[in-house]
Amino acid sequence: MGKKWKNGAVAAAIAVVAFEIFMIFILAQPTINSVGDAPDPVEVPGYNNITANITNATHVYVEIYYPTGNLMGNFSMTRIGNAYVYGSFIWYFNTTYSYPMRLGQYKYYIKARNWTGWMTIGPYTITVQDTTPPSSNVNSISYWNNDATLLNITASDNYAIANISLYYRFSVDNSSWSNWTFYGKDDNGTDGWNFLFTFPDGEGYYEFYSIANDTAGNTEASPATADAKAA
Repeated sequence: MGKKWKNGAVAAAIAVVAFEIFMIFILAQPTINSVGDAPDPVEVPGYNNITANITNATHVYVEIYYPTGNLMGNFSMTRIGNAYVYGSFIWYFNTTYSYPMRLGQYKYYIKARNWTGWMTIGPYTITVQDTTPPSSNVNSISYWNNDATLLNITASDNYAIANISLYYRFSVDNSSWSNWTFYGKDDNGTDGWNFLFTFPDGEGYYEFYSIANDTAGNTEASPATADAKAA
């Protein structure tokens, strides 16, 4: 009877110790308490800061995927200062989104590690967008005659220009003007944005303006006055 009691007591003690070890292991595992990012959406070019409140982590990573689903990278996050509360810390990762990085919805996962192993949470999303219209201007023309003249356009956008359209109007007396007429579209800016203008209405006065479109579908508004004049 005494031997059985001893065996039972030993088994119970082992069970208690095993349970305590198990609880220590569970409590020691990294815990991701909260995750956030701002600003979101991101207007390019612009930054986004991902933050995570994590307990019991020695290393933290953020794994980010492009809108296509391809891996952008697995980045180390930086711990901020001292413990936030009850042993938790704030970790962050800051990156800038700009051309030629893709527009759209990025996905990311937070991965925390310590001696017990890993904890992963996600996916979360970041929207990267371009809602800003481009701008353009027909450069000034010093003089003209009936020969064809190359008109150069200066254009800018916060992401990328897709194409430039040229409009003109004509006057014989510099007083009464025709309606604005579409002249052409340049969709290849590798050699600059320019048009060979042939003065289709003959001798007289011409005014010009340009309209830019960007690759996100934003269109420049028509100007109130002409960009340039040939007289």
